[in-house]
Formats: sequence, structure tokens, C-alpha cells
Amino acid sequence: MNDQVDTLNADNDMMPFKNLFNELYSRDIGKKVVSSKIIRAKNGKYMCAYAPMGYRKNPDNSSSLLIDKEAAPIIRRIFSLRRQGLGYRRIAALLNEEMVLPPRDYYYQQMGKENPRKTTHTWSDIVVREILRNEVYIGSVVQFKTGVISFKNHKIIDKPEESWIRCENVHEPLVDPETWGIVQSLGKKSKTYRTNSEGEVSLFSGLLECADCGSSMKIIRDCNRRKDGSRLNHHAYICSNYSKGGAHACSPHRTMEWLLTDLVKQDIRKQSGRILRDEDAVVEELMRRRNASDSSKREDCERQLRSTRQRLAELDRLITKSYEEMVSGEIPRDILLNLLEKYQSEKRESAEHADELTRQLAESQESEQDIREWIDFMKRNMAVEEIDRRLLMRLIDKIIVGQKKEENGVDYQNITILYNLVGAVE
Repeated sequence: MNDQVDTLNADNDMMPFKNLFNELYSRDIGKKVVSSKIIRAKNGKYMCAYAPMGYRKNPDNSSSLLIDKEAAPIIRRIFSLRRQGLGYRRIAALLNEEMVLPPRDYYYQQMGKENPRKTTHTWSDIVVREILRNEVYIGSVVQFKTGVISFKNHKIIDKPEESWIRCENVHEPLVDPETWGIVQSLGKKSKTYRTNSEGEVSLFSGLLECADCGSSMKIIRDCNRRKDGSRLNHHAYICSNYSKGGAHACSPHRTMEWLLTDLVKQDIRKQSGRILRDEDAVVEELMRRRNASDSSKREDCERQLRSTRQRLAELDRLITKSYEEMVSGEIPRDILLNLLEKYQSEKRESAEHADELTRQLAESQESEQDIREWIDFMKRNMAVEEIDRRLLMRLIDKIIVGQKKEENGVDYQNITILYNLVGAVE
């Protein structure tokens, strides 16, 4: 209206040029806004609207976090329960049984208001999972996980992990590094740990695997009758496929819990003894074994990552070009929108693939660090007297149990321990 433009009754030759300059101005403003936010994020400034549960915003500086003494024990307990092997849903159920306020309700309670959102006002497995994955609880601030397509299209999209802005040791952590590492490794395994009627997880739940069919091992209550007529109760584990389908599905692979406990205890002492005798030789052996298995895999990952990153750059160019063609009217809008959706979908998939490849490469490069960490842990637990659930979850990836066999009148059973960080050890 300021330019007295009437597109219905008069021609305006200058309008395309005005629109172009207006668009350039908007694009420039958008870049400056994003640039200022990136600078704040790189300086570790917390820019989210709400503080995560367990923290509160510093009243003197809203871009920094302080520990909330009331909510912090709840967060620590969630991590502790997960470390013991409880699943997301079971943790949520326990919190609901104890009438613990979920994060959003707790926030509004602290504000002295009622939660206006139409929610169930209960904990869910999704909320628990997001808490357990949030790096804020180890003192880090991770931002720019999402973004918009452009300054004209404000649709929110997920960004690849390599473009996230991560600042470490920004505020006081609620969770120690060891607990965080165990919880994240459990998340990658995606296993369900069943509980008994008292809500307890069995000692080896989720850690045992049948050597023949690869299924998990199920705990059963076993009973032997003594000579005096009394009963002696045991806990044993059998193949879950055998439990469901009988001998046609698999063989029992039955093994006693006390036997597994003794085996783990003896192997810890054995490996600790090897480390004490010649630590360098153990490191060299494990590195040689790791490098032999990882070399070809690492080269393949690097090749795929280069190709994926080139495709991502090409997709960015195609998306930008498509917007320019849509603005200029060279291609019909509906065709371009379908094309853009296809490009964005491929870009998300490629970004996820690149993240996974980057993670695999990082894991292969951290081999020696992993081995040293495993050795330090074995040293600290070389005199262990009791095997508990927490120790097993920290130490063991899985135990592969073979079927019992008889040879020369003697029963034997192959049982292989795969340790976290290093796998099978001689």
C-alpha cells in the first residue's frame, strides 16, 4: 500500500524487483539471527524455553542451569533403576505408583499454576527414555538438534548429529560418567529385562544367549530333593525357544545361576591376574584382535561416509535450486512441492545413515581407550567376593551358553563371556 500498487487494475513493472529485494532482506536478517544464536550456543548458553527436570534456570543468568535440589533425586533414581536393568515402561510404572509428579506437572507446580495442557499427568516410557538420553545430566548442553527448512518455510526438521552444537562441562552434572556410559550401552542393546512379582530383575536377565538359536535364556525355579527328604530350591536358565516350543525348537541349554556366578567370579580373577603379570601384553593382544576385525569394516565405513556426505551436499544444492525455481515460477508449485518432499525425505535418511557411520568410526578409533578402561575396571574388582546385578551390567555385554554334552563319561558345557568394551578375552 505504501508503494500504491494495484495489481488488479494496473501493471507494475517494478514489483518483481521489489519482491526480490524484500526477499534478500528477509534472507539476510534470517542469517544474522541464526548466526547470533550459533555464537551463543557455542559459548555454552542454554537457550531452551524450559529447564529440564532436575535443574532450574539461574535467576541471575537465564542462560545457565543450577541443580534443583527437590527434583534432582528423582532424576538420579531414574538412572539408577535403568542401570539395574529395568526397562523404560517399568521405571515409568514405579514412578506412577509412587505418585511422583512428571516433568511438565512438576514445572507448573513450581510456578504455582495448574498444568493447562490436556495430558494424562503420568509418566510414560517415552518421557523416561528422553531423560535417560539427555546429555544435560552429564553437564553438557547440546543444541541445534532441529531447525527450519528456510527463512520462508518454518517447518521444523531434525538435523544430522554432526551439525549439533555440543558444549561439555557447562554446568554441574547430576549423573556420573560411569552410570551414564552403562545406561547408554543398555539403550543400544534394546533388551527387555523382565521382573518378578516383587519388581526385581533376575541376576542374569538379558545377558544370556543360546549358542545354537541365538534367543535369550529364561529363568526358571529348579528344585532338588535331598536324601533327608527336604527340598533345595535353585534358580536356573533355559533357552526361551525351548521353553516355548520344546525339543523341536531347540535344546534346553540348561545352566544353574550359581554356576554362572562362580564362572564370572573366577574369570574376573583370572583376567585380573593376567593384567597384573603383564598389562602391556594384554593390551597388545586385545588391540591386535580388535584391529584385525575392524580394519576392513573401518575402510568400508569411511567409503560410505564420503559418498553419503557428497549426496547430502548435492541434496542441499537441489533444495535451494528448487526454491529459486518456485519463486521465479519456472516450474509449477505442486510439482516442486512433491520434489522438495522427496529431497527432504532422502536428506533425513542420508543424515541418519551418516550419523550411524560416524558413530561406528568413532567407536573403532576409541579401541585403545576402551581397552584401558576395561583394564582399570578389572583391577578395581579383582578381589570381588559377590557378583551383583550392577557389576554384571557394568562388566558384561552377554554370555553365550552352549548345550551340555557328554564325553568319556564327563559332562561339559561351553560358556563364553563377552565383556563390554573388549568382547571375548582369551
